[in-house]
Amino acid sequence: KRGLPLFILTFDNKKSIEKIYEIKMILNTVIRIEPLRKNTKLISQCKRCQRYNYTHTYCQKDPRCVKCAGKHLIQNCSKSRQTTSKCINCKGAHPANYRGCEVAKELQKKRNMTSNR
Repeated sequence: KRGLPLFILTFDNKKSIEKIYEIKMILNTVIRIEPLRKNTKLISQCKRCQRYNYTHTYCQKDPRCVKCAGKHLIQNCSKSRQTTSKCINCKGAHPANYRGCEVAKELQKKRNMTSNR
């Protein structure tokens, strides 16, 4: 048994929010809808394509190297340790999993704002 991806829904009015909790199935799949848990956990990052907000379990994209942004996994990277890293997300000179990346910081900020509602 494997978990399904999570989705965050936002609504403009309270009536819509209350009705969403009545849904128990979508496309013959039992679902559970619950309020967003307020926490500041780090955003998820795919270890396959290095993109944010999901994990490699659901990734359909081409692999990207965390170090050089090449179209391969880190295990197959031919670049030396001294080679300057390149982030696939912002094109900066750092590895794609660097939490100081401007893309990562912006996504984390949005997530934290959403979870504080």
